[in-house]
Amino acid sequence: MIEIRDDNFERLVLQHSKPLIVSFCASWCCHCKDMASTFDALAKTYGEKIIFGKCDVNRNQLVANRFRIISIPKLLIFQEGQVIHTLTGLASRDSIEEAIERVLSENAVPVPKFRNDQHPSSSKETHP
Repeated sequence: MIEIRDDNFERLVLQHSKPLIVSFCASWCCHCKDMASTFDALAKTYGEKIIFGKCDVNRNQLVANRFRIISIPKLLIFQEGQVIHTLTGLASRDSIEEAIERVLSENAVPVPKFRNDQHPSSSKETHP
């Protein structure tokens, strides 16, 4: 498990060729605490195939703002520097595992780009 910070995000996430799943969380968030053990267990199961990282949104506001993290917990899966999957809120082990399996099977596509006034988790529409 790697710690994602404002000062290492570019190097560890965007420039990495291996898929990476980042949990955006905070120490005061009950749902984040509830999901932490599931995330840690999945890191042990899938750690050879996908990199697992955690980012504290209170300590790393530049990264949180860059990806418009307004609800936590939030999981973003990156591949070749692009977000290819998101999960917002208290996600079940099954839903996280399904997202990981989809990425590993190479059936994932990048999340569409959104206008600045739209949040990716609030809409499934693609905007030019």
